[in-house]
Amino acid sequence: MQSKEKKSERKISLTTEARDGILSFCKMNHPDECILILRGKAKRGDVFIDGLVVPPYICMG
Repeated sequence: MQSKEKKSERKISLTTEARDGILSFCKMNHPDECILILRGKAKRGDVFIDGLVVPPYICMG
């Protein structure tokens, strides 16, 4: 008989500044596809996003 492993729950949280930055970037570049790099920390399945980075020349469209 195989033992069932309990899946660990994961939690992602972000600051309001990061959330607002993501939303405003998406509104400015809406029809185009772009890449954002999220900055933060991870610990035991919990991810905390506290900033974002916009790489140069990343928008396509």
